[in-house]
Amino acid sequence: MTDRSAESNDGSDPSTTQLRDRARRSLSALVSRLVDDTRTLLRQELALAQAELHQSVRALARNAALLGIGIAILALGLLLLVVFLVVGLGALLGGEYWLSTLIVGGALVLFGGILLLSGRSGLRNGGLTPENAKQALRHDREWAKAELERIKRDLRH
Repeated sequence: MTDRSAESNDGSDPSTTQLRDRARRSLSALVSRLVDDTRTLLRQELALAQAELHQSVRALARNAALLGIGIAILALGLLLLVVFLVVGLGALLGGEYWLSTLIVGGALVLFGGILLLSGRSGLRNGGLTPENAKQALRHDREWAKAELERIKRDLRH
């Protein structure tokens, strides 16, 4: 009996040692699993950010192409209308074609400027920031901090 009480007092009881070893192995396995899961999660978050960025770039390219094509078609149509308007207005002004050219040219510059500003505004609104991925990474960071704190707390006890 005295041998058993001595064993339990100094903590060298074989069953206690086995329990501690198992607890250490379990903790080691948990930490290893946490690291592996964190790696997997980060890979998935990066893939999400990449997909989101790819989608944003595609939308940006599409909008820029539409803007360019629209400008080209508008320029061709305006060229024909400019000739017609200059000639027609010049005839109405009694042969003052210089004045009709000035009036029509000024109106076209104003209209074209408005369209360009509108297109530029549309391009600015289609940002390239992967917002969903950023939010998910923030959430994951908070989760990882909480898990690390929980593990530290469990190790202390």
